[in-house]
Amino acid sequence: MDNASLSSEDPLDMLFEAHGYAISPERATEIRSSRKRRREQQHRECDSRIQGWLQSIENQVESEPQSTLREPPAKRARLDDSVEETQLNHSHAPHTIPLEDTLMPSMPGANSSPAPDAAGGKRCRHTLIYSTLKLLITSGAPDETPTDQPRRPLHLQLLPTKRKCTMKTNLKKLEKPVHTKPLPQKDASEILPEDVRGLFRSLDDAINRIQVIPYEVKEEITTMVSRVFPHYFSDPDPDVERVTNAKATFGVLREIIQVAAETAEYQRHECAWNSHVYEPLLKLVFSSNIMGATNVTSAGIQQPQKVRARWEPIMSATIAGDSIPYYQPSAAHSSIHLACSVTSLTDGGAASINSAVSLSEVQSRKDSKKVDFAVVLDVAEDEPLQKTIVEFIDHVSVATGTLPHVNQTIYRPLNYSPIAVSIEAKVQSVKDPLVQLSVWTAAWHKRMYGLRWHLGLMKIACQQPTTPQPRLVTLPLIQIVGHSWQLYFACDLEESIRIYGPLPIGSTDSILSIYVLMKSLEAIRKWIEDTFYNNMKSWFMCINPEDIACE
Repeated sequence: MDNASLSSEDPLDMLFEAHGYAISPERATEIRSSRKRRREQQHRECDSRIQGWLQSIENQVESEPQSTLREPPAKRARLDDSVEETQLNHSHAPHTIPLEDTLMPSMPGANSSPAPDAAGGKRCRHTLIYSTLKLLITSGAPDETPTDQPRRPLHLQLLPTKRKCTMKTNLKKLEKPVHTKPLPQKDASEILPEDVRGLFRSLDDAINRIQVIPYEVKEEITTMVSRVFPHYFSDPDPDVERVTNAKATFGVLREIIQVAAETAEYQRHECAWNSHVYEPLLKLVFSSNIMGATNVTSAGIQQPQKVRARWEPIMSATIAGDSIPYYQPSAAHSSIHLACSVTSLTDGGAASINSAVSLSEVQSRKDSKKVDFAVVLDVAEDEPLQKTIVEFIDHVSVATGTLPHVNQTIYRPLNYSPIAVSIEAKVQSVKDPLVQLSVWTAAWHKRMYGLRWHLGLMKIACQQPTTPQPRLVTLPLIQIVGHSWQLYFACDLEESIRIYGPLPIGSTDSILSIYVLMKSLEAIRKWIEDTFYNNMKSWFMCINPEDIACE
């Protein structure tokens, strides 16, 4: 063999020389060219198959909901606004790339069976040895064609890269789709339903700081803030009790601001924000217990309060199985897929829905689609609305074999008190709280329309006249991230839900901002005790809204 005619650094030459093969330079060049062409073709075919497989995996992961009514996966990812997909091992992938006859050309065993070469002869029996040696020399980079970006190692090419996928698009695929739309800066009240236009105007006044601070604490405010305007303060009131309450509230608000600043500085957990900042603020505006509440008439006589807005911490509340919204069937998924992962009501373990398991026997997982607080409508027991709700809910409970609950949750403090406002709090906006609020609200809509359907059946059975089904009342949704409070309006469009927002309603980072927030929450409380109350009467008592307005 003429060693001068071949490069001693070429692995092919080294193998030929070691095994005593004699080959001419022309034949060696021809073999190299043939192998190179064959190698490049194999690389292209293999890359095409891998890319096709990866694309099918990414499409399926992106479109596949996390909970299914048929053989759900062993572990489900949470349906949040933004999640990181876990890298999938190709051996567990739903459409694994076939490895027969598609091994990478530089891997051991690839195309090991003899095949004709470019010259028409049999392939050299040293292909396997050559491929193995070439793989070691090139460190797992079989493609010798230069590219703009370095090729990843082979084992990473079989795994989809980590990527962010937003779950807001999935809200549009719910059985009752949820669409979000920003509020216009001008004439925003014109696009909102009539039932929240008054609330919007009150919130707009609060945002513009129109009479948000009691006149009784004007002196204290001017010592803390360098620049204030007269329209910030309400009209003076000589009532001694009003002065006392205003000064006491000022002291509490100033303490909340201080605690909120410390909580942010020391990066306390979300639970600390809830207990140290949000709950004390909600206590100033909303009741925590309807028992013992009284009103004072103009004659100074105390009487029980008939309607009252109550706040309730509901971090552990889950969505009842029959209220969990599902995704609309598609060509890729013909079965029903729930929007939440579920657990059994009996043992709390993970549950998969099948023909033997009823939705009434499950609930959403405690870490799935829950919210932190709710403001509910409490009505006195002797009021017609409350009597109707209690009797009707108990009847539905017996008929369906479920626990009594008027809302989308079986959490006991809310059994007979409709939810008016839902609040989701986050320390940082890593995950969009609006996604959880949207699924929670869609579940409330499903429960309310289900109850209205039962109510229609009862009236038909009793041969009572039925009234046209109105739209559900618009729901305020509050999203808290750290200091900042924002409000959304969830509007019922019958076939879908449209959420307008956000509308900033105050914060806990300054004395002026927290008074704006207090004024906003007070406006929401008044709306609950008036507009929301009348809408619930219309919904459950089948009374026309016009008749309620005339009462």
